Amino acid sequence: MGTPVYLKAENLLPSAAYKFRGATNKIKTLIETSGTEVRIITASSGNHGMACALAASRLGIPATVVVPVPTPQIKKDYIRSLGANLLEIGETYDDSFLAACELAETEKMFYVHPVSDRYTVAGQGTITLELLEQIPDLDQVIVPIGGGGLITGISFRRFRSILCLQAGREPVDTGTLRLHGRCMRTKDRGAVPLSLY
Repeated sequence: MGTPVYLKAENLLPSAAYKFRGATNKIKTLIETSGTEVRIITASSGNHGMACALAASRLGIPATVVVPVPTPQIKKDYIRSLGANLLEIGETYDDSFLAACELAETEKMFYVHPVSDRYTVAGQGTITLELLEQIPDLDQVIVPIGGGGLITGISFRRFRSILCLQAGREPVDTGTLRLHGRCMRTKDRGAVPLSLY
């Protein structure tokens, strides 16, 4: 290839995904602004729920995680093992999301969104700080896209105008890339990108 390629092994974080960064940042911010009596709730099909449960457990905050019934049992077991209140509602993420939003309002809990929250996304953006510390002349990155939180967090920082963000593919009937496209910039600088997984 002629150029170094580096991997950012986010799967080695305590929750096995980068989402732990965002959940921790959001919950810490809630504690700072609203006190230690906050209670959080989120909807997830697994990874974000595990991250919120772990962050809340470490920070001493009660957490409720609403998951679709078909969520893999191993993820449900992990969420429960962290002390979170796990509610299995609906067959899809959308069902769980609506239920979690209703519960947040009726039970006076703070909803921790996996993507549409600046503190969650800023937590994901700490990856950029580490990358720049470890590889100061970094100019390209490949970022996998799911809901858009990781790519949004990474593009918040210094890469905004110099990073090559390679978009993933999405099913025709979804709008992830369209919704988060405002945060994506492309600039081909001719080098092999750094891969983040």
